[in-house]
Amino acid sequence: LELDLETKNLNIMRGVDIRNLNAVLDDKVNKVIVVYNDGTNYKIGELGNFGKVYDTALPKCWQSPLSDFGYPEKYKIIKEIYLKSKSPLSITIRTESNSKTFKLTPKNGIATLKTIIKGKLIAVDFESSEDIVEISNPTIIMGLV
Repeated sequence: LELDLETKNLNIMRGVDIRNLNAVLDDKVNKVIVVYNDGTNYKIGELGNFGKVYDTALPKCWQSPLSDFGYPEKYKIIKEIYLKSKSPLSITIRTESNSKTFKLTPKNGIATLKTIIKGKLIAVDFESSEDIVEISNPTIIMGLV
């Protein structure tokens, strides 16, 4: 857990087995050094918002729950998804019976996906393994059948 005392923002990092935290404070550096277990060995690293452990980028994932969007008896068709992103990402569209993953590389900061995926329940996942991931303004164009 990381709490920014000025903005009150809370960041949560999952999947890292941290065994020890040490603050390094002096006139030029304010950092948190960690001892963690990678599954087989203990390692030393720096805790920060740069999205990786040493040179290994950590996976980032946002998943929506399956939803009927207020129309439980109707089928939904996902026609298009577009969003702002500076780095490559994957979008997975899940239904009650299927899922399909698309790899996107944004052009001029915009990623667009045109598709026809149908289901009564729909969920959308955004994933990336880039160092820094900034995804915003996801817009989903959907129709009812």
